[in-house]
Amino acid sequence: MKAIYKHIVKALAVTAAAISMAMMLEGSVSGRYLYYIKEDEERTRIAYTTETDPKAILIEAGRELGEYDIYRVEPRENDEDAFNLYVIEGVPCQVTVDGTTRTAVVEKGQTYAEAIKKLGITVGSEDIVSQNLSNVVTENGTLTIQRVTYATRSATETIPYTTEYEPTRYLAEGKVKVFSSGKDGVKTVTYKDKLVDGVVVETTVDHEEITKAAVNAKAQIGDADAPVNYLAKPASLTLDGNGNPTSYEKVISGKATAYSARPGAYGSTGRYLHTGYVAVNPNIIPYGSRLYIKSKDGSYVYGYAIAADTGVALMDGRVLVDVYFNTYGEACAFGAKQVDVYVLSY
Repeated sequence: MKAIYKHIVKALAVTAAAISMAMMLEGSVSGRYLYYIKEDEERTRIAYTTETDPKAILIEAGRELGEYDIYRVEPRENDEDAFNLYVIEGVPCQVTVDGTTRTAVVEKGQTYAEAIKKLGITVGSEDIVSQNLSNVVTENGTLTIQRVTYATRSATETIPYTTEYEPTRYLAEGKVKVFSSGKDGVKTVTYKDKLVDGVVVETTVDHEEITKAAVNAKAQIGDADAPVNYLAKPASLTLDGNGNPTSYEKVISGKATAYSARPGAYGSTGRYLHTGYVAVNPNIIPYGSRLYIKSKDGSYVYGYAIAADTGVALMDGRVLVDVYFNTYGEACAFGAKQVDVYVLSY
């Protein structure tokens, strides 16, 4: 009985092979082709047809079409008229980018990277994506890509001037006197804008170039505690209860005036002038003498000073001492006073 069964199976196999061979021979002549429709590893349908479109072939073979099926046709080895037709389950993915939304159908298990590749979309290194491109596309998956671009622009801007205030005791408390007005400057600023889908989300300064520097205004402001000069007093200088030095060589009384000069000016001794240096007649008060100067009525104290300059009025005896100030306004405010000049002991 087994022997008879084997003969029947063998006969059927030979018959099937003969039919296939006949169909292939006919196909080479009549334009018909043999398709092995692969739906999975276990199911295979056979279609013998003149159709070449996968959908038409499947319809002719009685196979229901899926909305997102993907078809791939591959020639079979050693048979130019026979093909494998693979039916693969597809997954749709909506991709929104550059103002439009398109749908890519990818094979189940493929990633979002495959979806955008299928649509011919590239992603820049700084573009913002809503999904990790290595993730597998889920059912009805969506992906949004936001384009990141940069743009530069230049603008001419004003550099506001500021006012430099110098405290002085010659003005009423808080009162301001401007001696030189300020001028605004001009600069060209280049900005770098970061845009996401054409909308500016961040702006930084790329660089700036000053075409005209600002000139600051200079003013004095009244401050009762402002020092008259900034020379450091020697430790040996002490004052009594009347505000007079306790140790000195002599006191010379006479007229005092005041002056100022441009920044960086120097006196006859070669010292750069600043408040605390004074002009004298060196025949009366030698250069380098350390002095303490106050008005005779005690209402004004110039304080500790050094003899560092001279002038015509000093040499002809009209003035005993000409005290220096850093600004013209302070010199004018001092005016002229009768003073006591204490020549300090060395």
